Amino acid sequence: MKRPRHTTLLFLALVVLCAAGAWFGERGGLRGVPERLEGQLQDAAVGAGLYTTGTDDQPSISVVVIDDNALKHLLDTRGMAWPWSRSVHADVIDELRLHGARTIAVDISFVNARGAEDDRALSQAIGAHGGVILAGRLAAPPPSTPSPPRGAMDDAVEWAERIELADGWTDDSLAREMRKELPVVTAVEAEAVRALQAAYGMAPPEAARWLDQARIAITARRSALVTSADVPALLFPTLDPTGGFPTPSVSLNAQGIGNTAMGAGKKGDADGVVRRVPLWVYDGERAYPMLGLAAALHHADARVASLDPDRFSFETTRLNPVPTGVHRLNMSKDGPSIEVGGVARVRWPTASIDTLFADGGGREVSVSELIDIALVRKMYTPIDGNVRALVNGFGWPLDLEAYEARARVLAEGRPFSDAWRNAWDGQRALWEDLLLLAHAIQSGEDPRASDDDLSFAAEGALELVQPIGKAIEQTDALLQRDPLPDLEGALVFIGSKATKQASDLASTSLAPETPGVYVHAAVAHNVLTGTVLAPGPVIVAPIFAGLLATFGLMIGARTNQWTGLLVCVVIAGLWFVLGAWLLDARLGLGSHLAAPIVSLFLVWLARTTYRALVELRARRRTEERFKTYVSPDVVDILVNNPELSSMEPQRRELTIMFTDIVGFTTMAERLGTERTTDVLSAYLRSMTGVLEVTGATLDKYLGDGIMAFWGAPLENPKHAHKACEAALAMLERLDELNEADVFGEVGPAAIRIGIATGVVSVGDFGNPPHRSAYTVIGDSVNLSARLESANKQLGTTITMNGRCAELIGDAYRTRAVGKLLVVGKSHPEPIRELIGDRTPKGERTEAWIEACEAAAADFAARGWDRSRANYERLRDEFDDGKIAALHLGAIEHLIANPDAPPSIVLTEK
Repeated sequence: MKRPRHTTLLFLALVVLCAAGAWFGERGGLRGVPERLEGQLQDAAVGAGLYTTGTDDQPSISVVVIDDNALKHLLDTRGMAWPWSRSVHADVIDELRLHGARTIAVDISFVNARGAEDDRALSQAIGAHGGVILAGRLAAPPPSTPSPPRGAMDDAVEWAERIELADGWTDDSLAREMRKELPVVTAVEAEAVRALQAAYGMAPPEAARWLDQARIAITARRSALVTSADVPALLFPTLDPTGGFPTPSVSLNAQGIGNTAMGAGKKGDADGVVRRVPLWVYDGERAYPMLGLAAALHHADARVASLDPDRFSFETTRLNPVPTGVHRLNMSKDGPSIEVGGVARVRWPTASIDTLFADGGGREVSVSELIDIALVRKMYTPIDGNVRALVNGFGWPLDLEAYEARARVLAEGRPFSDAWRNAWDGQRALWEDLLLLAHAIQSGEDPRASDDDLSFAAEGALELVQPIGKAIEQTDALLQRDPLPDLEGALVFIGSKATKQASDLASTSLAPETPGVYVHAAVAHNVLTGTVLAPGPVIVAPIFAGLLATFGLMIGARTNQWTGLLVCVVIAGLWFVLGAWLLDARLGLGSHLAAPIVSLFLVWLARTTYRALVELRARRRTEERFKTYVSPDVVDILVNNPELSSMEPQRRELTIMFTDIVGFTTMAERLGTERTTDVLSAYLRSMTGVLEVTGATLDKYLGDGIMAFWGAPLENPKHAHKACEAALAMLERLDELNEADVFGEVGPAAIRIGIATGVVSVGDFGNPPHRSAYTVIGDSVNLSARLESANKQLGTTITMNGRCAELIGDAYRTRAVGKLLVVGKSHPEPIRELIGDRTPKGERTEAWIEACEAAAADFAARGWDRSRANYERLRDEFDDGKIAALHLGAIEHLIANPDAPPSIVLTEK
């Protein structure tokens, strides 16, 4: 059945609608569920490893983490709770310098001053390394933040630059002085405060505060990618770089400041997952890099050459241009998402945190490992003085030059290296000898113990050897650990992995609790390897959404619902892999996973639903049309297999049956109307049951007669067998009805049955579906009716045509009747009577059948004498007078007309 044209157009319109929806969604018009689904599919692709970079030249990136073990370790061993003294961070940076790290990105906030000594130690460590990038957090300023008077910040910056040129940054920051309400630290600063007071009427603390912020602004300006002249407007609203930037007393020697704000409270996308980050942000004057970008720029010794919302390039050819895009991010904690340029998707080097950055030789390192190494180093300096005192006191010969050379290696060399171990072995041997000598002299075991000077020296040595023993013990324990990774020339990030006090976790595609420092490290990796994920052209999503929607339309039209669903799942899986691994990760066409998959299932569901509704309507029509013709079981088969239930007229070989009650007219007259109705109902009900059991299609009731056929609507190659089975069963059922005295005083009843097999037209004839009938039309139908009627003249009960007899073969016992030329036919038809297991002639039934076969054969061969004798025998011995009389009369006619065909002509219908 052809689908109406308007239905086709409707589904094509749905395909176009899916493509348009994908385009609209890529342009930022669709939020909520589509955005969440796209994100979740990206997460799954990351977990499946479809986005891993796989570049040959992987940069060496390691992450030093502040984890729960490190927090506990410092609390237990040094009594130091979080936040730690900045001297601890200084020790970590010093250790990374000594281990050869080229660039260090510190994802720790140093916003406020913590004291002169602490800040000085950290600043000196940063300066000694020369490649440290600090973290600054750019976020929308709170509404209550006061604005400086017009021009005040510009003047404050000018004075801050004078202070920097005149005195350098002071050890004591103005922030500390402000807490004491002492705004003046140096003469130049005092002059600056007075100038701001005079120009703007500020109180000294307020003037000092703006002067302090001016110093921070200078640090921030040094960190900017480009100036405002090069920055487009499509970025952030005015932000406050001062609130999240490190204090000047710490950031003086930093090589740059990197932004760590990935979204308000790390909300990230609509579902709270950080998948996209702004590689640079804009505060109205300058563009500031993300921490990972700032670290990558320093590590590659590169500068940004050009910057726009969807791309930026570098002055060096060592780095590829970075594609970005314009997206909506939640950068304000309580406000709505805003359009942000310079946004890139985080691409993880591996699919597991455990193997992150391992391809480049890096790994995760607990900060406690570096702190312990630094602590051991610090023990060596006072020990060296003690050793000299002991050597001088005991008069021990010492190669001072070799000793100091080894001391320098231990103080500045890389632990676990061959040079460091050799130096340690030399120092340890010397120290152990001194320990033994001191104990021996003090205990009197050494002959020199009688020397008063040595004894006195030995007594003082107890205090000197104690730290030496502790240093040996701790150094030996240190050497039992696995060595740190090779950090020579590496990029190292420092950040928190803790789950409690120093928690800095974000939900990402990699894991629901990913340390924020890993996001920055991944960004640096992406920039250095040129594997930043681009948003891709907007047109890609609608093209593939339309393509997969077309597949969904074809699948829904050509398969059943479960097969179609399976095919859709397979196609969606293939698209998931193809779209993420090839189109997005390799060709840079962007992540467009959700829209095509949603379009596929949406159109398939619509087409399948439409098809189900159409089939439901066809099922109901089939049920209505066939329930009066066939058994309920057959109806179930037809409605569940629509392809079998076509009611369009078609040519098919079937077996047709007509039945009739002998003498029913006389019987009805004697029974009367009411009794006739009851008897006929019982008879028809019983016979219909037989027909249903044999799979017949009940065509109609003809008063007391029944018309049925086999082989349609369900094809059945055994249709002739089923018709014969039904005919014999009907005779048995009639015997039961007679025994039950159903016919009463007019019984017992007898029936006649005619069966014919042949090619006929079967289907819905009339004016379907309103006024029509599912029936059969053809010569075999007429023949069947004639055979039923011929039983009266032949004296037979069940007659069948030659084709039916041919199909049943030896399955049922039959006897030859002869060739008959029935009314309405121009050619004689070979007719046989169905006997089955019945014994009409008792013990002589087999002899009777053999006689019939011989008589019919002789008649067909024109052996008139033998044929006459056989039919006379049938008449006299077997009481088969009607067939015998017809054939005997025909023999006389054929003798007189030798050219006529050897058949019996029936003149009655």
